[in-house]
Amino acid sequence: MVFIQPPQKQIMKAILLSIILTISLICSIKAQYRWSSYEVTKIKAEASKAGVASMKLSEEDAMVFADCVFLKASSKYPNIKSMPEEFVKRIAYECGLSMKIGWSKAVENKMLEVILSAKEMKIFAEEYRIAFAECIVSGIKLKYPNGITLSEAENIAKKYGSQIGRDCFQEITKTIN
Repeated sequence: MVFIQPPQKQIMKAILLSIILTISLICSIKAQYRWSSYEVTKIKAEASKAGVASMKLSEEDAMVFADCVFLKASSKYPNIKSMPEEFVKRIAYECGLSMKIGWSKAVENKMLEVILSAKEMKIFAEEYRIAFAECIVSGIKLKYPNGITLSEAENIAKKYGSQIGRDCFQEITKTIN
């Protein structure tokens, strides 16, 4: 039988104590970097609300959108407080790419803003520029009456831009003459 000598007993106690302290320190650090159930509920509720309000998503689609935002956020940032706003915008955009955005005044206004900011629009006087942009938005709404995904919106200029633009240009020139 082997007996532990007193100095070795103290060393063993010190090692055991340091292991216990290390484990408790790791556990407390991990606890700081977990999302609380309040934070999970909060980010999902905010994402869902934003999806319904700005993208006119159905309640079901808004929940899918909120889950996507939460999964991307929590996988990258273990603590909600450390999440930069730019990251939130980027993941909301990524999650929104496949979501169908319903038509609303806010969506139409954003499309008008994008169209009016195009350098090609500078050739028109302001009153015609606005009428032309509104005509383009109306043409897009005719092509996508049930809403549009962000990925469709990004490709719309290539797919229908010249056709809708030509039709709108003809409409505008009729009002000029």
